[in-house]
Amino acid sequence: MQTPIKILVVDDDVDTLRGTCRVLEQAGYELLSAGTGADAFEAVRRHRPQLVVLDRQLPDMDGLQVCQRIKSDASLVDTCVVMASAMRTIDEGQTSILESGADGYIVRPIGNRELLARIDAFVRIIHKGQSLREKAEIRLRQQPDLVTPKMSEDLPRLLHEYQVHQIELEIQNEELRRAQNELEVSHGRYASLFNEAPVGYAILDSTGIIFQANSTLAELFDITRAELLNKPLSQFLHSEDRRTFLGRYRSFWDHPGDKVIESRYYGPAKAVCWGEIRGRTERQRADNEAKQEEHLLITFSDITLRKRAEESLRDTENRRQQLEMQLRQAQKMESVGQLAGGIAHDFNNILAATMMRLSFLLDNNSLDQQTMESLKELMVEAERAANLTRQLLMFSRREIMKLVLVEFNGLLDKLLKMLRRLLVEDIEFVLQASPTPLWINADPGMIEMAVMNLWVNARDAMPGGGRLTLSANAAVVDSVHVERNPEARLGRFVCLSVMDNGCGMDRATMQHLFEPFFTTKEAGKGTGMGLAAVHGIVKQHQGWVEVESAVGQGSTFRVYLPQAAAPVTSDSEGDDLTFIGGKETILVQ
Repeated sequence: MQTPIKILVVDDDVDTLRGTCRVLEQAGYELLSAGTGADAFEAVRRHRPQLVVLDRQLPDMDGLQVCQRIKSDASLVDTCVVMASAMRTIDEGQTSILESGADGYIVRPIGNRELLARIDAFVRIIHKGQSLREKAEIRLRQQPDLVTPKMSEDLPRLLHEYQVHQIELEIQNEELRRAQNELEVSHGRYASLFNEAPVGYAILDSTGIIFQANSTLAELFDITRAELLNKPLSQFLHSEDRRTFLGRYRSFWDHPGDKVIESRYYGPAKAVCWGEIRGRTERQRADNEAKQEEHLLITFSDITLRKRAEESLRDTENRRQQLEMQLRQAQKMESVGQLAGGIAHDFNNILAATMMRLSFLLDNNSLDQQTMESLKELMVEAERAANLTRQLLMFSRREIMKLVLVEFNGLLDKLLKMLRRLLVEDIEFVLQASPTPLWINADPGMIEMAVMNLWVNARDAMPGGGRLTLSANAAVVDSVHVERNPEARLGRFVCLSVMDNGCGMDRATMQHLFEPFFTTKEAGKGTGMGLAAVHGIVKQHQGWVEVESAVGQGSTFRVYLPQAAAPVTSDSEGDDLTFIGGKETILVQ
């Protein structure tokens, strides 16, 4: 039966000592501990542990000196000593560790699973070493001629011990070579996993300098691994995010636990990508120094696709909210239109009766002059009220239309002869007419009123002068356009644009823009029905209105009307017509 293994862990860092002991205790080993070199040597002499895990740097003496003292004691020479040292200096200190008599070494930092695997490897060697002497004794007994009766009493014993140790060393060397090969294979696997990991790994010092990194991190930055080492991580981040990263970098050190920082970085072909940096600190003792160093172990993951998806979701949510707002506005305008239409219809009937009676009174020549003047003023006010009800009926789409096929450019040309006279001298007018005919089915009078109201609205938005641009062109509305505006429809339309560079409007004003009697003008300078009438006329023509505006930058109103097919001309058009008639009779009813 194999002797239970007793392990002595020597380290002056309390956290490292407790962590190592906890891992080995959970694996079933009997544990001893010491914090200085002197205590370690005394514990070895008193308790005779089979394995010593010895820190390279101790406060009272170097770990190499402790190892030499143990190996120089004949009674302790069989004790297995494993040296623990930092990764950054292990290549330089490897030779001195083995020359001190140590049976092996452990590279720090090291994970719990790898630490346990390496200790188990040394324990297997110790267990096999315990049976080496038994095997050597058996082999020696098979060679009795090596000991003769003529030798002195001490010589056979010494020769026996020498032969036993020789055979033991031969077997142990075979085991060590096998263990070393296993360690090299394990280290190779670890290096492959480290370099081929799907995320970037790096070890940084307290100033942010990289002194260890894997190939994945170098590939993310589109450089070689050699170009990463001994350079600050912030150098490879986006210039606008470096200050933020350096400001938050201290949080990795000031607070325990993992931390996360998101930052942009320059990827392949200098493309701007997004990375997620997670880090945790680990304290390590530097060789030949009494103090400890803190290193930062980080993972660097590319999260560009995730950030783009989040941005797309935000855009989708913003677009959804905007469409919901536009839909609620359209529903509100529909409700207001129904209310206004009902009131305007009844009020228009009242006005018709009132104006009829006023006309009868004005035809009465027996009334005195003062009464006649009062009646005329009443008639003027009644006509204004009738005009207002007519606009309300247009807004509510209850005005009767007379649709005819109209060429839009020609309609604008006739209307502009009058509209130009409404402009003041300090307003520049620009016309951008379509080079091709634009046909629509419309009520010309209503369309003229809509254009006139948009014209006057643009003029009034530029009290200090500016530029008014009117354009008309054919437009094809696609699915992208429809997604931006719930009132839009797929198809071919005639688009009328009225643009000014005046005072502009804020978002709150635009939400009430087409409501009846809403106006931003001073009292007495507007009824607030102009744009409401435009909205009603356009909706009655199966179109819609889009508005873009910003305070101080002006406004653009775009009216979309369904485009109609051009009229078909007959081949015989223009020919002389011959009328055949006789003594016909025309009846007039």
